[in-house]
Amino acid sequence: MVDKRADMFRERNPNGGNWSLERCKEVEANWFAAELLMPKEFVKTEWKINPNVSTMAKIFNVSEEAMGYRIDALGL
Repeated sequence: MVDKRADMFRERNPNGGNWSLERCKEVEANWFAAELLMPKEFVKTEWKINPNVSTMAKIFNVSEEAMGYRIDALGL
């Protein structure tokens, strides 16, 4: 069950309102999946060796789009 009071994964949408609960759940699930498939420390370590999105995507067996988002989120 999702705690409706938790605000950790809610962000403003482009129209200035809050996202729906379903959207919040989706964002939370995406963050969880990213951490599970592309752990922060492993990505940072590998990025020092292979600073290329395509190569990293192959190493972590994820799409280039997912890897690009992860690299951006980690500020690499």
